[in-house]
Amino acid sequence: MAATAVYSIWLEPPTGSSTAVKSAAFIRSRVSPAVAGTGPALPVFAPHVTLAGGFEGTEEDVRAKTLQLAADLGAEAGPLFWGAECAVDDVAVGEAYFQCVYLRMQPSPQLAKAHEMAAAAFGVPVGNGPGVPYMPHLSLMYGDQHSAEDKAAAAVAARETFALDRPEASGGFTAHRLSLWCTDTADRSCSSWARVDYYPLQ
Repeated sequence: MAATAVYSIWLEPPTGSSTAVKSAAFIRSRVSPAVAGTGPALPVFAPHVTLAGGFEGTEEDVRAKTLQLAADLGAEAGPLFWGAECAVDDVAVGEAYFQCVYLRMQPSPQLAKAHEMAAAAFGVPVGNGPGVPYMPHLSLMYGDQHSAEDKAAAAVAARETFALDRPEASGGFTAHRLSLWCTDTADRSCSSWARVDYYPLQ
């Protein structure tokens, strides 16, 4: 019997783009206090917006479903025919481990529909939890042991990094492919997380 694992479908900022560079640098910068022993250990992870996550399956089955999903989303009548546009609304903080400090993306009809289709493809509930609508976001810091002051300071730093108070604000991106990741959510260090493959929106 083929082994199963937990997977997620991500939208990643294009390699080398301003968003990819800035968000990756910000995520790494948050690790420094932990390394210095002045804060809790923080994981390093690839910048992304999750389209659907936490589903289990064999790699062969999940690959096949992701290939079909990319074709459906990117079809002429699909919601992501012109790519997945992820525009930044603001920086926000939360209580959930994987939503500690993040860039909140604008909840466009296209992203909402893409999420619904991804959730249906992999048999997961729509939304970010029971009764919670889908909230596209790009996490900048994981954790659940940070003080309100630490999270507020990180949010201020993020606003400065992405110039969200200025006309030249950056942080949004357009993805033209899906990323399939193996993401054991029980591994909060994220050290076992690995990209399986890219799937162009056809």
